[in-house]
Amino acid sequence: MQKLILIFMLYILIAPKAYSQIYNQVTAYNNYQLINGDTVTVNTLGLGSAFGTVCTIGPYQIPNMYSPIEGFKFKFSSPVWAIRVKFISLEAGDTISVFINGIQYMISNSNLSGYSYTTSICNFISPIVVSLFNGNIIGTVGGGFNGLYLDINTGQNIDSVQVSEIHTSYILFSFYYASGCGATPIMHTDTPCVGDSLHLGVQVAGTTISYNWVGPNGFSSTAQYPVKGNVALADSGMYYVSISADSCTYYDSVKVSVRPNAMPTISANTNHCLGDTLYLIANSLYTARWQWLGPNNFSDTVSTTQRNTMQFIDSGYYAVSTLMPNGCTASDSVFIHVKPAPNIANIGSNSPICVGDTLKLNLSNPQTLVSYTWSGPASFSSNLQNPVRTNAATTYSGTYQIVANLNGCTKASNLQATVNPNLGPPTINIHANPDSICVGQNISLTAAVSNAGNPQYVWHQNGQNLGINAASFTTGTVANGDVFTCKVSSNLQCQAIDTAHSNNLGMQVMYHAPPSVYITQYPSTFTPGATVTFTGHPSYTNGLTYTWQVNGIAQSSTANFFSSNTLSMGDSVCLISHSHINCTIPDSVKTCMQMGVGVSNMSTSEILVYPNPIDKELLIESVTNASIKVYDVVGRIIYADHIGTNPQSITTSQWERGTYFVELVLPDGGREVRKVVK
Repeated sequence: MQKLILIFMLYILIAPKAYSQIYNQVTAYNNYQLINGDTVTVNTLGLGSAFGTVCTIGPYQIPNMYSPIEGFKFKFSSPVWAIRVKFISLEAGDTISVFINGIQYMISNSNLSGYSYTTSICNFISPIVVSLFNGNIIGTVGGGFNGLYLDINTGQNIDSVQVSEIHTSYILFSFYYASGCGATPIMHTDTPCVGDSLHLGVQVAGTTISYNWVGPNGFSSTAQYPVKGNVALADSGMYYVSISADSCTYYDSVKVSVRPNAMPTISANTNHCLGDTLYLIANSLYTARWQWLGPNNFSDTVSTTQRNTMQFIDSGYYAVSTLMPNGCTASDSVFIHVKPAPNIANIGSNSPICVGDTLKLNLSNPQTLVSYTWSGPASFSSNLQNPVRTNAATTYSGTYQIVANLNGCTKASNLQATVNPNLGPPTINIHANPDSICVGQNISLTAAVSNAGNPQYVWHQNGQNLGINAASFTTGTVANGDVFTCKVSSNLQCQAIDTAHSNNLGMQVMYHAPPSVYITQYPSTFTPGATVTFTGHPSYTNGLTYTWQVNGIAQSSTANFFSSNTLSMGDSVCLISHSHINCTIPDSVKTCMQMGVGVSNMSTSEILVYPNPIDKELLIESVTNASIKVYDVVGRIIYADHIGTNPQSITTSQWERGTYFVELVLPDGGREVRKVVK
């Protein structure tokens, strides 16, 4: 038997193509010429060798005596739990890659070991000198072939194993497997989110059962249905379980992927007082949908939110939830307590005040348990509710602030206070424009004041209150010699004397009477066809011009005399004297005579108009059969009548004070104007 084995091994080492002989209870001895990359299916229902020997090494069984040379993939008819691969005839520079279930298995010195020669059918090749793998020295042993064991126990079901080699000579390898008792446990698990609980579980038949779980992040358990609470991403990975049930051992594993969760963290402003704004900020490592819920129907769908003008009913828990696209949800909450805030809405002072007065600051509607802090100009500070500042100076003017504190809730408010300097009395001076007028003209009076603010005015004319409260006004009721004054009352603070009286303003109202004119005729006896010369004799001649009329028709002469030889008996000859002197009222006088009749021999100087000034009665003497008109200064007729008695009496008790003009129209057509004052 040993000779046969050695011959067969020698043949494999020198053959250009390696042949693999696969033996099991189902298939008889057959020779297969395998090509590199072929797939060999191995029946795992209980295998033996071609020589009728079943080799066992610990938990392993050997399904075939000799495995193919270089890379072949073995697929098991049902999953196995562990693999032992034996490599023969390794040389320096050889590279070995092993894939378990299609995933490359990491090989290291810790899972490789050299083996020595025995005559056992399961360990029939003796190693030589040095065992190498990927440049690592495994060990130095006796002569023969180099050999290595690779034990693989992944803790999960193995469906296939693939070995690939690159080397300078042919290498033999064989493998063993351990399949347990042939029954697969039923695994129960879920896919939790971060922060949830992971639920695991298996079911097998048996009367005496024990469980041994291992997994990522140091997990272990002996429960059938273990639960790992508050899982993290580090808890993702493979979870393995070995189950001892009666005389059998079962193996199973499951891959757990913990889904990331947008676990929120909440931050908020620290003090929550009545009327303040609540600021809420939620943060997360992942993008998620947000949902805020809180007291008094509060809700929002953004990560950063706020609630304005907090009220007591807004106290309570504010919770935020996240929802990720993977279906994971998480939440966090914060308790907000709305505290009462101090009330400082009604602050005031006795401002404005004057220098030397006491400035009083006050707060109405005070609350208990409230502390106050005042600050202001000129380094002012106080903890009183209603502080005062005596002997005030102008530097005390400015902004005063009060800060109230109630259980950590503060409110601040400002007010302005003014300390005015002490002022001197007001001043006033009045003037007229123009400063002199003619009878009947208007005049404007203006008061110039200082140091009076927005004052009150009281105007007087000849001591009589005019009832005018204005800085200026215009009037036409002015007589010569009238006196105007004004009193001003200041509205400024801090004046010991707040009134002032103006200067006395006397009025000059000018009036120039028209000239008195009479006409003389030469010769005095009228003879038709003869030349007659008429001469006007005015009471004064300065500033006069003349116009002659015959029967109302103007003549060419502009001198004070006029001659004509074409007059007829009864013709009317008139002389109009025009005055160009300012304030002459009226500015012209007309005197007439009738040819053959002559002129009145009444002298206007004999006419008396008295008393002047008038009191209650005006008398006109030395004239009868005349008409009379009385004008005021604006030309309005206030009296008209016919003089029938001598003297004529006119009642004036109802006339207002002022200047008047009395016009007399004489029987011969002459006119006399006199000025009177009441």
